[in-house]
Amino acid sequence: MTGINLTRRNRQTVRPLLVPASLLALAIVPVLAGLLRLAGLMVGQAPAADARFFENPLPITLHILSVIPYSLLGVPGIALSEWRSCRSGCSRP
Repeated sequence: MTGINLTRRNRQTVRPLLVPASLLALAIVPVLAGLLRLAGLMVGQAPAADARFFENPLPITLHILSVIPYSLLGVPGIALSEWRSCRSGCSRP
């Protein structure tokens, strides 16, 4: 009986962290890809198909730099909205 209670307790402490940790892991993929792309533009190494970005690198640079905080700061927003929906009595009068 004690083993079952410990297992349930561990599930209750791990479950709230599972969604934010998974979203953060998913958000890191485009962040790393964007940073690699930006580094490639800065160094000048890019495939021939991406030569148009060397003429005017400002739009893609702004896009990459704006997506990084958007994706990383979106994780707590989604996690908190899930927390609020579980406690719907708190947000409704």
